[in-house]
Amino acid sequence: MKKKLLAGVAACLFMVPMLGTTTTAKAATTVIDFEDIAIAAGSGTSGPKVSRGYNFSSPVFNGTENNADGAFNDTTHYFAHSQATMSRIDGNPFELLSFDLGEDFSYGVAFDRYPRFLTVIGNLSGGGFVSQVVILDGLFDGPGGIADFQKVTLTGFSNLQSVYFYGNGGSYVSTTSNSNAFALDNLVVVNPVPVPAALLLFGSGLAGLIGSRVRRKNSHLSEELSQGRVF
Repeated sequence: MKKKLLAGVAACLFMVPMLGTTTTAKAATTVIDFEDIAIAAGSGTSGPKVSRGYNFSSPVFNGTENNADGAFNDTTHYFAHSQATMSRIDGNPFELLSFDLGEDFSYGVAFDRYPRFLTVIGNLSGGGFVSQVVILDGLFDGPGGIADFQKVTLTGFSNLQSVYFYGNGGSYVSTTSNSNAFALDNLVVVNPVPVPAALLLFGSGLAGLIGSRVRRKNSHLSEELSQGRVF
């Protein structure tokens, strides 16, 4: 029996390099800081963006800027007017732990085009959603001075297919642009880790071999008991 068990284990090991991978478990966190998008200080670019393996888009005006005329934190960040969506390029699920949030006040306080609230909706992989409403602190003064960004920590935003951000509460409302504009930066995400499928097969195969051996042994013991050969 030992020889058969060892032979089964060897067969499983032989299959390891022949198999592909699957995604399970979690990796170390990744910070989406938009610094992989080249933008000169004091400028910006509009349109959907890709950073650190994630898509960022909006049906209205959006893009990235580096201390241009919106929110300021001395680095490149993403901005959107009223709404935005993020998702992984490869379509795999992810977890969103936290992000930095700022009012984008490109058109001045007098126009009241910055949001008072940000609703964050996580669309779960397989269906359903989670949501959280953030109250913006209303603190912004441009370069230097007070911090224009506040840190937002989320709860339960795991196994996500996408995340939708919706800014609201400003008195100026537009269906196209310049309304309830906000900025995002330093989004902390957890990505799935590719785990060799061979390891899963090996584990299940080994468990099956051990289970088979236990069943055979119990069957043999039961037979001896029934025949009165075990004292």
